[in-house]
Amino acid sequence: MDVPLETLLSRAYADERRRLVGGEASGELRPGSPAGREPRLPRPVARRRRRGSG
Repeated sequence: MDVPLETLLSRAYADERRRLVGGEASGELRPGSPAGREPRLPRPVARRRRRGSG
């Protein structure tokens, strides 16, 4: 599996993800898209989201 480690460990990506953190918990699932990649979820999570129960 090709993993964009340089991007994942970069300050810019950390800053981008940090902006999603707020003062209250959120039930919203917001996967990242490092280096412009399409976000991917583990299969069980993706199936639940398609069924509307996630």
